[in-house]
Amino acid sequence: MSLLHFFPLKDLEVVAAKNAILRLADGRELVDVGGASHGAAIVGHCHPRVVEAVTQQAAKVMHVAHLYPNPARTAFLEQLHALLPPDLDKTFLGNSGTEAVEAILKFAGGATGRSHFVAAENGFHGRTLGALSVTHKPSYREPIAGMTMDVDFVPFNDVEALKAAVTADTAGLILEPVQGEGGVVPGSRDYLRAARDVCDDRGALLLFDEVQTGMGRTGPFLAASHSGVLPDALSMGKGLAGGVPIGCAITRTDIAERLPAGFHGSTYGAAPIACAAGAAALAVWSDEKLADRSASEGRRFLAALGDLDHPAIAEVRGLGLMATVDVKIQPGPILKAMEQTGFVALAGGKRGIRFLPPLTIERQHLDGAVAALGAALG
Repeated sequence: MSLLHFFPLKDLEVVAAKNAILRLADGRELVDVGGASHGAAIVGHCHPRVVEAVTQQAAKVMHVAHLYPNPARTAFLEQLHALLPPDLDKTFLGNSGTEAVEAILKFAGGATGRSHFVAAENGFHGRTLGALSVTHKPSYREPIAGMTMDVDFVPFNDVEALKAAVTADTAGLILEPVQGEGGVVPGSRDYLRAARDVCDDRGALLLFDEVQTGMGRTGPFLAASHSGVLPDALSMGKGLAGGVPIGCAITRTDIAERLPAGFHGSTYGAAPIACAAGAAALAVWSDEKLADRSASEGRRFLAALGDLDHPAIAEVRGLGLMATVDVKIQPGPILKAMEQTGFVALAGGKRGIRFLPPLTIERQHLDGAVAALGAALG
């Protein structure tokens, strides 16, 4: 195969998908509880409204550069900003969550004139050069040692470490309100509020990475809402366009005004076809009340995971439909066993089984995932 890949390919050819169900070439079905979509199928795979929006837009205009106004783009931005805090009133449209992270890092450097950043241990922000610089896992960064930015990493949820690391030379502090790949670890309210205070005190920008936690993954549209902390800029992506690639770097007008003309750009950013998909996905999110569903089904799902009484389980954590079960043994064989019984989850943290299912997933499939994990542990 000519595809360059850095992880072992699955022997599972997906030929069709609907909501949480994946149809394989051999006729079998799998339930995607995060492992196949990595959390991007927030409104489910191939939601009919997203499919219709993409089909209709493709017959009109697939792509024009962001300099040319387009109704699909206008509609998407209006819907998006109706769900965001009013102060966060400027959005740069890109093609992925990682690109959005790159953009907000660049915004922080350009707006402050500084080059030092602070990030959290066990945080994950992407694999391109800037995003990787603020991603903690040493094995990700070591192959490009010397090419990354000036970044100090501090323990997550440690207020005193933040105060020591963020200085008058710091451009930005980047955090996930809930660490995802790090094992679904929520930032405490006191910690996130302290992050806001220390950035204000040192003149640094507070950056939130909501690529994984945004669009209701933890309940409210933004996970930042749990703490009431407003960042200076944030990144979004994953399921924001219902499975079509998109990324949003969102900030305030006063920060945008500090950045010169030509500061940033993207050929495919703000593509009408992606914006049409995004508008449809946001309409689904609102009309189907997926924030409420994420919160209520998430509580039920977490309770069911917590009821798994097995000596190999160390801890269950989660918020909304974002959960991790830490185990005392290697998670690989557990994930493989779940896959063999029809459920695809993710690794997370040091020894975690991570769940990022569609917010539209049927209850029976969440129950099935719990049963599959129990059987795999057994």
